[in-house]
Amino acid sequence: MEILYVFDRFYRVDPSRTRSWSQGGSGLGLSIAQEPVNAHRGTITINSAPGV
Repeated sequence: MEILYVFDRFYRVDPSRTRSWSQGGSGLGLSIAQEPVNAHRGTITINSAPGV
């Protein structure tokens, strides 16, 4: 259930699931994006499907 952690700072998914061209990230993107969204009382939603 990785979806539970995607807003945690420095969380990164299993490297085998990333795109081959990707160098990977720091794991900060969604946690940084969430701060101003929360400040404006907005929401970020995530949809997921098994195997996708």
